[in-house]
Amino acid sequence: VQYGKTTSYGEGEPGTSDLVKEHTVSLTNLSPNTEYHYRLKWVDVDGNVGLSSDYTFTTLGAPSAPTGVTATPASGTTNSFAFSWTKPADEGVVVASYKYSVNSTPTADNTTTTTSTTVAAYAAATRQGANTFYVVAVDDGGNVNYNNYGSADFTAYTTPPNPPQNITLVDSSDRDAKRFLLTLTWDAPAATAAGGAKAQAIDDSTIYYTIYRAIDGVTFSEIATITSTGYLDTGLNSETTYYYKVTARDKAQATSEPTKVVSDKPEGRFTSPPAITKSPVAVPDSFSAVVTWSTERIASSFVDFGTTATDYSKEQGTADLVIDHSVKVTGLKAETTYYFQVKSIDVDENVAYSTVASFTTLEAPRVLDLKIADIRLYDTIISWKTNKETTALISYGTTANYGLTYSDTTGSYSLTHTVKLENLKDSTLYHLRIGGEDRNGNPITSDDYTFSTQTFPKVSDISTKNKSQGQTEVFWKTNVPTTSSVEYYGDSIAPKTQGNTAMVTDHSILLYGLEDASIYKFKAHGADSYGYEAVSAEQEFTTLQDTTPPEVFGVSSESNTIGSGDASKIQIVVSWKTNEPTTSQVEFGVGMSSTDFTDTTEENAELVMEHLTVIAELTPAKTYHFRVVSRDKAGNVTKSNSYTVLTSRKRESFLQLIITNLEETFSWLGNIGSAFGSR
Repeated sequence: VQYGKTTSYGEGEPGTSDLVKEHTVSLTNLSPNTEYHYRLKWVDVDGNVGLSSDYTFTTLGAPSAPTGVTATPASGTTNSFAFSWTKPADEGVVVASYKYSVNSTPTADNTTTTTSTTVAAYAAATRQGANTFYVVAVDDGGNVNYNNYGSADFTAYTTPPNPPQNITLVDSSDRDAKRFLLTLTWDAPAATAAGGAKAQAIDDSTIYYTIYRAIDGVTFSEIATITSTGYLDTGLNSETTYYYKVTARDKAQATSEPTKVVSDKPEGRFTSPPAITKSPVAVPDSFSAVVTWSTERIASSFVDFGTTATDYSKEQGTADLVIDHSVKVTGLKAETTYYFQVKSIDVDENVAYSTVASFTTLEAPRVLDLKIADIRLYDTIISWKTNKETTALISYGTTANYGLTYSDTTGSYSLTHTVKLENLKDSTLYHLRIGGEDRNGNPITSDDYTFSTQTFPKVSDISTKNKSQGQTEVFWKTNVPTTSSVEYYGDSIAPKTQGNTAMVTDHSILLYGLEDASIYKFKAHGADSYGYEAVSAEQEFTTLQDTTPPEVFGVSSESNTIGSGDASKIQIVVSWKTNEPTTSQVEFGVGMSSTDFTDTTEENAELVMEHLTVIAELTPAKTYHFRVVSRDKAGNVTKSNSYTVLTSRKRESFLQLIITNLEETFSWLGNIGSAFGSR
């Protein structure tokens, strides 16, 4: 049958290819209350086609709207509403069923079918406040006009459910497949106690859960609404942290408070060990080795090692997750072969092992040819050599525990080393040990060595002995050979020093020229071969009282005439010597007597050992006797023997010499000199 709303037909050609003589074809899905044109078509066994003339028919109209639609209750705080209505009052129409919807006008896609004129109470409200129930009738021919609906308004104000409970977030990613997922689960809201402000019966099928997501923990957006208590979030980025919260609502949109915020980064788990992309390489040193390798993804870094090919019981490394690995294996023995394999554990505890390899450590740095030289009181020179370039470090002290350290602050490396240890204590035994490290940080340690510093010179056993008047000898000892000198002085006596440079331990210095019966203070000095000087505490001694008269010797005299003529003067110059400083004075008289000294010169109080005194105003050409007198500081007086001397006659003046010459030449002239008053 070909049919349509015009003679062009075109809405279809339903039928069958069965060959019959009596034909029946049903037309469906027609519009109600509509005139249709149709014609018949047949085809025989030989393919001959026959067509009838045009015919028409008019479909019946759809039922009118149901009436008397009622919601029970009209308003409520529980989402439970029943509905009823009366069938349409159409003549000749048989209503077979009804279709209803809520809050949307009815269509073929949004309606529920019932054959009754009532709907039992159910959770009909889909929003808070005003809701609308719609219903349309369907006749026995299936005809329905969705615009012919009846409706009833009802109001719902339901109590929101409690928030979902026990929210959890689990990383469900497959890292190997690079599928990054997060699974969010929670429990249904807890029921509120009966009679409470939120008393309600909880039915999971009536609870809707809205999931919100954020990537900053602040700005959330809705990503899904579901009725189950779990949600799988897919298509995520493994480098991003995601934040979630969930609310619960009933069918009427009464919404709970959100859950707490949970977060995670969808990194997933690896199920196979990380591949080692760069084979392990070991660079050995004396007491360590650096092992490097690379893995395809971040993992820990460990090296298992031992001294046999079957023993890897020792392990060193770090749990830090990296791609490029470097482990310094320490505590090794020098010049020893070690076997090792590397181990890397990824974040999911998948373990990768390398094949076994080996390395041999290098020669250890050693101290050679240590010398301790030029040991002095407070310092010494330490020199040594090393088989590798190292820094210089010396631990030293008065015991084998050391306690003091010298370190080269420049941090330079050398094969030869010289260090001057200073600020030592004299006369002390020291222990020392050489240390330092080579350019790779390998330590170097020598055996224990000892040395003793020089002894500081000290003065002891000081004594003095008065040898004679003005002479005192000082004696002392030193603990090491030193020079000898004595510094001596008095309260009114200027300091003087006497000594010698001989290096001895028993010392004696004779002090002479001292004042008699005087208190002297002194210090004994001595310098050793290094120039270190010992000085005694201040000592004192008292010189002898002088009771011995001075010795007089070398007495001589000479008569002189000063001037000429009547103005000339006669004098005697007397000189002598004494064995000690004394005063100077001469006693004298006329004639040859050795005991009668009638005159004396004024005493010269200056104490000297060489004396000179002049006896003036003497008579010319006359014999005098004299003796010298010397008094020392102690008052001891010595008078010499008596000596005689003939004074010289007066020297004639130049005029007298001329007159005398004339008288001798012209004797016949007589006494010429009287004429000049010279005779």
